[in-house]
Amino acid sequence: MDFNEVYFSRKSVHPFHYRSKVLGLGMPPIPHFRPHRLSFLIEAEWYKRFQASDFDVVHPIEYGLSPTGQHFIDRGASLVITVYDLIHEKFGAPGNLYDKQGRTSFYKKANGLIFISESTRRDFNSFYPELTESIPNEVVYLGNNFVQSGEVVLQRKAQFLFVGSRSGYKNFENACKAFELLSEKFKDVKFIVAGPPPSKIDRKVSSGIRKIEWVTKPSDMELARLFSSSLGLLYVSRYEGFGLPPLEAMSLGCVPIAGNHSSIPEVLGDAGIMLQDVSDPRLICNSMENLLADEAFRKERVVAGIERSRHFDWKIAQSKTLSLYRKSIRFKRDT
Repeated sequence: MDFNEVYFSRKSVHPFHYRSKVLGLGMPPIPHFRPHRLSFLIEAEWYKRFQASDFDVVHPIEYGLSPTGQHFIDRGASLVITVYDLIHEKFGAPGNLYDKQGRTSFYKKANGLIFISESTRRDFNSFYPELTESIPNEVVYLGNNFVQSGEVVLQRKAQFLFVGSRSGYKNFENACKAFELLSEKFKDVKFIVAGPPPSKIDRKVSSGIRKIEWVTKPSDMELARLFSSSLGLLYVSRYEGFGLPPLEAMSLGCVPIAGNHSSIPEVLGDAGIMLQDVSDPRLICNSMENLLADEAFRKERVVAGIERSRHFDWKIAQSKTLSLYRKSIRFKRDT
């Protein structure tokens, strides 16, 4: 079954959406006009012509539909939703979009569901069992954005990374406690924290670390440089829907230290270092110490990580996503 185009409904940019260039599908550009530069009348005319188009699939890249996305569904397009995680259901979040009733209503509109891990599909099934039984669904792993070119440099700086958000379930406080313990024995080791600007709480919980560097909103190039020069990545979250930083770290020879729970085993496989209890700073510290002190162990973990990272390919994601699109079209047609 061939189909014309897919509309990626959005209200804001989501970091993990399946880009049209990855899928190889047409997506008309959506210009963002500045009120002081172009008349809103031009924008209105553009949307008028755009909405006259026909799409086979609407694929939101965040929770909720834009009015334009709803317009195409009303015209017969199937709705495919990607479920990234169940953080809001598991940990709670304010806002009517994240209550179970609101999400159930949104998911019931779907003609196809994509999960970014088996763990996410299991979690989804525990909250919305009636939906996974009736709606076509597929696990589509994210691809690896970083590819190692040339040989991996094993001689690296004595530094460890923490990448991404530092909200409660990310367990940043215990990561800092672990690094404090490590720096008592290894005085020159550095802790690099890459992500949003540090908050007052971030600075408070990390105040005992001897050497810390904050890298704010790093680019992909900066992240690749950090992964390529660091011994390990501290990814000690209490829950993850997938875990992209560990995958990127492995591909560039940086050993991820993560919890043995949720989706992490699916990403790491037999690579990285998985901990049974990420709430114990001593276990996290011991893992970092092993990477610092045992070169043979670190080399073995690096090799295993690079091999593991090759299992995650955007071409596979593309194929599975297109397959689910076709199933969703048939499902909508037959129901």
